[in-house]
Amino acid sequence: MLFGVLGYAQPTVSVTSSETSPTNANPFTITITFSEDVTGFDDESTDIIVGNGTPVALSIAGGPQVYTAEITPTSDGTVTVDIPLNAAQATIGGLPNTASPQFSIDYDGTPPGISISVPSADPTSGGPVSYTVTYSGESSISLSDDDIVLNPTGTAVASSATVSGSTGSTRTVTIDGITGDGTLGITIASGTASDLAGNLAP
Repeated sequence: MLFGVLGYAQPTVSVTSSETSPTNANPFTITITFSEDVTGFDDESTDIIVGNGTPVALSIAGGPQVYTAEITPTSDGTVTVDIPLNAAQATIGGLPNTASPQFSIDYDGTPPGISISVPSADPTSGGPVSYTVTYSGESSISLSDDDIVLNPTGTAVASSATVSGSTGSTRTVTIDGITGDGTLGITIASGTASDLAGNLAP
């Protein structure tokens, strides 16, 4: 007579996300996939361990094998997610899951900075007058002539405002053809630079 012994293995689990690193999504969604159907995975406060973030909105997606959760980053930096040992148990056999490999992603919710220098000549009787625009934390700059807004007072006007420079973190805005009496300041439109996470300059 032959006898068979049915063996069970502990479920494994992995954590993934459709977001790429760095991300500015807040919150962002993770997918938690077990190697088989499990039970008991229902408490985001103990079943999901998050570094630099908070798990919210734990929900089953597609069945007792695949779950999703939203992660709210606490601050800029690396966010980590771990599923600990025994966060869930196999539906068949009841064995606890093994701990997951750690998931990590860089969060960046800070937009690039922008500053405008004092004018190169003040006062002036006609120009040209230049301002240096300096960005920080940017990966690309798209500043163009159309992004420059003149802010006159009194009767002061200018015939042109042009942007020059194409490398590094600075651009020069030159105002020319200035007439009248008063002041001429500039404002930079929002969104003239972005960073790797997709944040836009104010």
